[in-house]
Amino acid sequence: MEKLSDLDITADARVVCYVETIKRMADNLPQSVLKGSYVAGPYTLAALILGAENAAMATITNTDKLNSVCDFSREIILQYVRALINAGAQLICVLEPSAAMLGPDEFSKFSANHVSHIVDYCNANETDTIYHICGNTTHLVEIMKNTGVDALSLDSKEAGVNLKVVAEITNDEVVLIGNLIPTGKILSGTPDEVIIETSEILKEMNNYENFLLSTGCDLPQEVPLENIDAFVSTGRKFRID
Repeated sequence: MEKLSDLDITADARVVCYVETIKRMADNLPQSVLKGSYVAGPYTLAALILGAENAAMATITNTDKLNSVCDFSREIILQYVRALINAGAQLICVLEPSAAMLGPDEFSKFSANHVSHIVDYCNANETDTIYHICGNTTHLVEIMKNTGVDALSLDSKEAGVNLKVVAEITNDEVVLIGNLIPTGKILSGTPDEVIIETSEILKEMNNYENFLLSTGCDLPQEVPLENIDAFVSTGRKFRID
């Protein structure tokens, strides 16, 4: 880690490309469109550095080393976050897919603790934040909320996430984003079937003003455009009574 302590990722070709994309979005899209970007979470980046299995084992056998790697990954992520915000990003979404396998104590130590630092930086720069983890995160949502993020992005009901249960856990202290299954009707069904599935979620969450419709995770590239249009149009037409 010491040899990498001075690593500057802002000259990396991919980072330059992503930052330039945000800049062009900020320069060319209307103010009504929120400009945002994803970043990997500290534990997920640590798992990429160490290997997923090694990182998982280290949560038990070598916590000091793992925390050191998470410290390092957090600072690398903050480099990227600074560049994105300077380019015009108004929203940063922290993705922690590798953290889905962690228990609450390990999750708090190796993910949430580090994410809170990223959130603090974003807050200081008037940038909103989202925390996303794939899978059933019901046992983690309170810890996720306590990082100070503005919103939680939650996986689908098929992954085990009941939005109404999560809403009761978190109260109205954070925006809840989700949770259409990305591999369901939107992938293999018709626009009419997508409308029905989307409407069911909207009706279920009708009484929660802090709910924001989205998919539970990234959409596969094979999703038909007409199904995406049906999903978005259904959400835009819906109004809370």
